[in-house]
Amino acid sequence: MLTAVGSQALSGVPFSAGSLLFMLVLFTTFLFRYEVSSETYLRCIGVYQNVMLFGCGILFAQDLWQVIWGSQSVPNMDKLVPAQFLLPATSISSRFTGDPFY
Repeated sequence: MLTAVGSQALSGVPFSAGSLLFMLVLFTTFLFRYEVSSETYLRCIGVYQNVMLFGCGILFAQDLWQVIWGSQSVPNMDKLVPAQFLLPATSISSRFTGDPFY
């Protein structure tokens, strides 16, 4: 946490009190330790591994799509994803045009 605060202070970029509070809340999870049985631990690790494998499968499918049909044939996610899930003032397809600031 000190590294995060220090790097933010050294960069000279201002940050809000809300973002600092959010960071403190996130880092408080590292203050507590909860003992679990080895069976519970292994079950949780198994779920984590399955979720990561699912994400890797999606990335592999996207890479395979681009290798087979080219990067210009990738579906425009701005049109496929519902508007309420898109971040304002961003464009997913900008990475394909080469200009991230258009």
